[in-house]
Amino acid sequence: TILALFSYLPLSNLAVVKIFSMLMDFVMAAGLLMVVSQFTRRKSIQLVAYALALLAPTFFINSSMWGQTDVVYGAMALWFVFFLMRNRPKTALIFIGLALTIKIQIVFILPLVGFLFLKRKFRLVYLLIVPLVVFASFIPNYIAGMNFMTPIQQYTDLVGTYNSVNMNS
Repeated sequence: TILALFSYLPLSNLAVVKIFSMLMDFVMAAGLLMVVSQFTRRKSIQLVAYALALLAPTFFINSSMWGQTDVVYGAMALWFVFFLMRNRPKTALIFIGLALTIKIQIVFILPLVGFLFLKRKFRLVYLLIVPLVVFASFIPNYIAGMNFMTPIQQYTDLVGTYNSVNMNS
């Protein structure tokens, strides 16, 4: 949906994807800065973490050269961690929901969510935030006339994508 909105800019589709990914590099770096700020108040260390995140070849090449958007769900995961560290579980779960709208691989962090629930860091009802955020991301598709099940099927179809047990995990 975000890429569709960006596509109205007078740019090539490839430029739109790359620019969006590069903007998300800054969101990810800011998330890392905020996480590091929970460990140290030294601004110099925080800024070094921020700069290293932006200048790391993996992130730089993925976004600007290859137009990969993995940084989007990675940034959401970092903000999830930050809000957990700040004891704001509802906001943290919003970020997990946002990450899930981008890439299903964020499910690998869900055992942490379960563990935190068992440690009574948040209430069971808070877990509803994640599917609500995912469902909210479908609303633009529904407004555009998409069938109700189509966005949901994108998730259910992923379950049968791989044949090997370790790939399905």
